[in-house]
Amino acid sequence: LFEPSEYLQAPYIIVCLNVIMADTDEEAQYLATTQSQIFASILRGRMNKMQPPTEDLSQLLSPREIAMAEARLQ
Repeated sequence: LFEPSEYLQAPYIIVCLNVIMADTDEEAQYLATTQSQIFASILRGRMNKMQPPTEDLSQLLSPREIAMAEARLQ
Protein backbone atom coordinates (compact mmCIF):
# COMPACT_ATOMS: atom_id res chain seq x y z
CA LEU A 1 0.00 0.00 0.00
CA PHE A 2 1.35 3.43 -0.96
CA GLU A 3 2.29 5.81 1.82
CA PRO A 4 2.97 9.46 0.94
CA SER A 5 6.37 10.83 1.93
CA GLU A 6 8.30 14.07 1.63
CA TYR A 7 9.60 12.77 -1.72
CA LEU A 8 6.35 11.60 -3.28
CA GLN A 9 2.85 12.69 -2.28
CA ALA A 10 0.86 10.44 -4.62
CA PRO A 11 1.59 7.23 -6.52
CA TYR A 12 2.14 7.35 -10.26
CA ILE A 13 2.77 5.00 -13.16
CA ILE A 14 5.72 4.96 -15.53
CA VAL A 15 5.36 3.06 -18.80
CA CYS A 16 8.40 1.94 -20.73
CA LEU A 17 9.03 -0.13 -23.81
CA ASN A 18 12.15 -2.03 -24.79
CA VAL A 19 12.87 -1.82 -28.50
CA ILE A 20 15.49 -3.96 -30.22
CA MET A 21 16.31 -2.97 -33.79
CA ALA A 22 18.71 -4.42 -36.32
CA ASP A 23 19.07 -4.83 -40.07
CA THR A 24 17.71 -8.39 -39.92
CA ASP A 25 15.42 -10.40 -37.66
CA GLU A 26 18.31 -12.75 -36.91
CA GLU A 27 20.51 -9.89 -35.72
CA ALA A 28 17.68 -8.49 -33.58
CA GLN A 29 17.14 -11.92 -32.01
CA TYR A 30 20.87 -12.14 -31.31
CA LEU A 31 20.87 -8.70 -29.68
CA ALA A 32 17.78 -9.66 -27.65
CA THR A 33 19.77 -12.37 -25.88
CA THR A 34 21.20 -9.61 -23.68
CA GLN A 35 17.68 -8.76 -22.49
CA SER A 36 16.95 -12.46 -21.92
CA GLN A 37 20.02 -12.74 -19.72
CA ILE A 38 18.93 -9.72 -17.67
CA PHE A 39 15.44 -11.17 -17.25
CA ALA A 40 16.88 -14.51 -16.11
CA SER A 41 19.13 -12.82 -13.57
CA ILE A 42 16.10 -11.05 -12.10
CA LEU A 43 14.22 -14.37 -11.93
CA ARG A 44 17.21 -15.80 -10.04
CA GLY A 45 17.01 -12.96 -7.53
CA ARG A 46 20.18 -11.29 -8.76
CA MET A 47 20.83 -8.17 -10.72
CA ASN A 48 23.91 -8.88 -12.79
CA LYS A 49 25.70 -6.41 -15.01
CA MET A 50 24.51 -6.31 -18.60
CA GLN A 51 26.06 -9.18 -20.53
CA PRO A 52 26.99 -9.24 -24.22
CA PRO A 53 24.75 -11.08 -26.68
CA THR A 54 25.37 -14.78 -27.10
CA GLU A 55 24.92 -17.22 -29.97
CA ASP A 56 23.61 -19.95 -27.64
CA LEU A 57 21.40 -18.99 -24.70
CA SER A 58 21.10 -22.66 -23.70
CA GLN A 59 24.70 -22.47 -22.45
CA LEU A 60 23.66 -19.78 -19.96
CA LEU A 61 19.96 -20.25 -19.20
CA SER A 62 17.69 -23.17 -18.40
CA PRO A 63 14.96 -24.15 -20.89
CA ARG A 64 12.38 -22.66 -18.49
CA GLU A 65 14.25 -19.35 -18.26
CA ILE A 66 14.57 -19.19 -22.05
CA ALA A 67 10.84 -19.84 -22.50
CA MET A 68 9.91 -17.19 -19.94
CA ALA A 69 12.29 -14.64 -21.46
CA GLU A 70 11.01 -15.30 -24.99
CA ALA A 71 7.39 -14.94 -23.83
CA ARG A 72 8.26 -11.63 -22.21
CA LEU A 73 9.91 -10.33 -25.37
CA GLN A 74 6.87 -10.99 -27.57
